[in-house]
Amino acid sequence: MSEFWKERIPNAQTPSYERETFIRAKYQLLAFSLPNNNVNTSEWALLLSDGASDGSGGSTSRSGSVGLSSTTTKTPPNRLIDYFCVFGASDRLENDGTAAIQQQQIASMASAEDLRLDPIMIDCYPSNDFHSDCKVPSQTAKFVFPDGCRPSLTERDPTLFTFVLTEESGMKLYGCCLTVHDEEIETMHLWEVLRSSGYEGPLPSWLLDDEGKEESSSTVTTTTTTTSSSNEESKDFSSISLQPSSSDVGMRHVLLPKALVVLSHYPFFDSMRVFLLQLFRICLNGAPLPVERYVMNFVREIPLPPLGKVEIKFSFTDVPCSICRPPKNKFPLFDLSYRPLFTALSVGNIITIVGCLLTESKVAICSSQYSLLTPACEALLSFLFPLVWVGVYIPVMPFSMLDILDAPVPFLVGIHRRCLDMKQRPLGVVFVDLDNDTVHLGYDDSTSDFQRRKMPRFPPKDVGKLKAKLEVAGGCAYAGIPGAPKGCITWGDGERIENGIRETYGVESFVPTRTTAQNSRQMVFDSVSVAFPNNEHLEPISSFSSNEGLVIKKEMKKVETEPAKSSLRSRGRARRIMRRSVLRRGFGIGSCSEDKVVSASVNTPPNIFDKSRDEVRSLV
Repeated sequence: MSEFWKERIPNAQTPSYERETFIRAKYQLLAFSLPNNNVNTSEWALLLSDGASDGSGGSTSRSGSVGLSSTTTKTPPNRLIDYFCVFGASDRLENDGTAAIQQQQIASMASAEDLRLDPIMIDCYPSNDFHSDCKVPSQTAKFVFPDGCRPSLTERDPTLFTFVLTEESGMKLYGCCLTVHDEEIETMHLWEVLRSSGYEGPLPSWLLDDEGKEESSSTVTTTTTTTSSSNEESKDFSSISLQPSSSDVGMRHVLLPKALVVLSHYPFFDSMRVFLLQLFRICLNGAPLPVERYVMNFVREIPLPPLGKVEIKFSFTDVPCSICRPPKNKFPLFDLSYRPLFTALSVGNIITIVGCLLTESKVAICSSQYSLLTPACEALLSFLFPLVWVGVYIPVMPFSMLDILDAPVPFLVGIHRRCLDMKQRPLGVVFVDLDNDTVHLGYDDSTSDFQRRKMPRFPPKDVGKLKAKLEVAGGCAYAGIPGAPKGCITWGDGERIENGIRETYGVESFVPTRTTAQNSRQMVFDSVSVAFPNNEHLEPISSFSSNEGLVIKKEMKKVETEPAKSSLRSRGRARRIMRRSVLRRGFGIGSCSEDKVVSASVNTPPNIFDKSRDEVRSLV
């Protein structure tokens, strides 16, 4: 070591920025291991020009998919929220890599819900060009509707999930999405959508009523051809096209989805979730201020708190919310609950997945519920601290981007569980089935002969202590599968790994599962994507915030309800009001002045996204 560095060895009086420079020079630039301390000038200049960490996880090393946490080359903007957007369906079919396939399948579609409409951004606050350093990515609409923007034949409860985008600069853009089906259109409008998209084939059966299918009242266009071998005319039925009149198309109705989306450079997932839920409640109950005023207050007026110094508390209704960022000497910001991960997976399987990430494997998290994917992926990455993941990271990946599974680089993606049913899955990808607590290790594509991937190895004593603590802190949240083992792991072509050749931390076991309604795995997974699993949006709001920062009390209407019938009537009436009101004016948001009181069911599912009930946080 040269005298230059010996004089700069950190001690108790060394400032934090000099200490950080010394550590980065040693471990990031490898300055002390090079001959004559010969450091690349450009890299050294880049190191000195880097700013301080923002406390959201830092950045990464220069090589590999997992590296030491350091500082970022680009600092996120100093604002809490970037954009509030509304996304919906356009008047054309989805135009992506599968558009041609959809055109071929339209005639055989069994329902209008099989159509995929092209999603577009309807409105944005502030305008998309307001921030010079950030615009809404053009592909955001596909992440808002990862399974396609599909019509619905029936009314659906509002759903909510979170996602993460990566900008061209490498910075993350975090989003929260609340989806409702409120726009009612006639089925005839779908024919206009098909026509405007260039479809000229026969209509699907669901687009014609019984009379239209049996009688030839539709206009039939045929092309007549003459063969050279005979003078007889023959009809080329491949060009037959049915164009219905208004009497042919059934005057049924379908509902189109709309999504309220909040985007931020900081992972305040829980705060964004609370805001969207309360905004929706305000739309239904009515408020003393326009709905747009609450949107502007959250997006433009609530400041970004400094690192570890200030906690900002705010509220729009009777539900309070607070925002704070941890200091530099604490764990990075994690504004989610660990319960979704520990509810779906056993502790042994969680340790297995973390080991795969540490060895830079390709991992795909699968679930039938999109709301589980981002919390599970974010929780897994938080276990890597002080290392950070720098491989491809798409916690909610649209169905049109499945080609990424064949990429030759490490990645962590979240996809719908239907991908597990593919006949030819990529051999080198570790598939994690959250719905069934199963890890498919598959094959190790880093070897020349594609051997079956083995479970990651850890120091036995250390991993035993880790598993014991995780079992105490998060094992109680696990919802077992009746009749199935705890911690199922397969390899190769799906063969189950026997306990005799497993690592000790991942031994499979049969344990008695809780059968109470509140801990039923099926009940949890059925309600996990529903924004209001206990119909909280139908409860009246007792108070609102005003322009002066005061709390306005609202008079509560006493509504006597019968245990069953009145509850169902109120619920159905509120849904009809919601369909007519929500997202109607301004930002696509309406209001409703009636209060609703609905008695909650006794067997209500637990809210696994509630951070206050997160036992794992006491451990970390």
